[in-house]
Amino acid sequence: MATLLQKSIKPNSPDALLFSDLLNAAQKNNSSTIRTVDVAVVGGGIAGAAVGYFLALKGIENVVFDKMDKEHNLNPNLSFQNSSIPSALTKLGVQSGEETSTQVLSPGGKALLLKQQITALQSANSPANEFLLQKAQKAGSFCVRQTVLNLTQERGGWIVKTEKGEIRCRIVIGADGVHSLVRNSVSKPISDQHLSLGTGFYVNSDRKMKQSIQFLKERSEVLKITSDKNKLRIGLFGPCATSRGRKSRLETIVKERFGFHKFHSPWTSFLPGATSPSFFDLPCAGKNWLLLGAAAGHVHPLSAEGAVFALHSAELASQALKCGDPRIFDSLWRESFEYQLKSAAKLKRLFHTPWISNPLLRTATFSSQASQLISSLVVPSFRVSQREKYAAIN
Repeated sequence: MATLLQKSIKPNSPDALLFSDLLNAAQKNNSSTIRTVDVAVVGGGIAGAAVGYFLALKGIENVVFDKMDKEHNLNPNLSFQNSSIPSALTKLGVQSGEETSTQVLSPGGKALLLKQQITALQSANSPANEFLLQKAQKAGSFCVRQTVLNLTQERGGWIVKTEKGEIRCRIVIGADGVHSLVRNSVSKPISDQHLSLGTGFYVNSDRKMKQSIQFLKERSEVLKITSDKNKLRIGLFGPCATSRGRKSRLETIVKERFGFHKFHSPWTSFLPGATSPSFFDLPCAGKNWLLLGAAAGHVHPLSAEGAVFALHSAELASQALKCGDPRIFDSLWRESFEYQLKSAAKLKRLFHTPWISNPLLRTATFSSQASQLISSLVVPSFRVSQREKYAAIN
């Protein structure tokens, strides 16, 4: 039987994208006509849009709330260490590219080149989240261009309140970033100890530069450079406690070291920055809730990469809900990439210590085992577990 939501709006109609008419209609009637859906996804970034898409493919009715935050209107390069791509991600438009190198530099300047397969989201030059939201909508998901103001847990589900009205859902998914409203409602907020701040900008340049990650001794910061055609995305990441003056420090580094003086599209973002493996011990799912992406803390502690984990965990979450229990997601993501995140958090301080990282990188230049070890710690990767394969089949 179709729900009230399905009767009111067709997935591919313009009203489905805005959805405000539906919520207004609910308010104009009496309070008992609050619309009901199976799953409400709070946050329309990469993780939220992707899970909306995967849920719709599996026939699970869902609504994605997107507040149109400029912060996630980016088109990132998503790099995998694995040369193979899970078939589920190819449906999103993730495709393998050419093999390239990432340069890892220690605070003392020792360098190591890591070969990796570049795997990118083919989004036709549109912002990644908008591209994914459109795919989710075409698959049957609904998108609400409104901010969620409050969540109230009730028997059998949740009431999600926006500035335009309310809907009732059975399960809520938090994909609403590091300061997640959903996380604050079901678990502990991410403490300042595990918060990072990244700031950066884009540089137009025809100069060929290697993608690089440099660990800086001062303030435990990381300098990242990624390339996209004729643009360079340059960012400086580090603990919030040492973030004062980070933007000016980055500008000085870029001018003095690389000779760039013109920047555009500046950005600043908060993100999880786990300083201890125990950070990942908290559950990311419960009986009627689930956390994804930055809201779950799933950002690589060393490279500050989060998009690859967001896309992969979105598919894992849809598998868990298809099986009927959100808590299955906790087992799936832990078997897939928990070890990598915990290992990176445990060794994070060592990479910023010159007398440890310098000889480590020097050894890795002529030792394939040491090189593979550093690659496994720095470059985002995942593995497909037997449990995940079973969930995908069923």
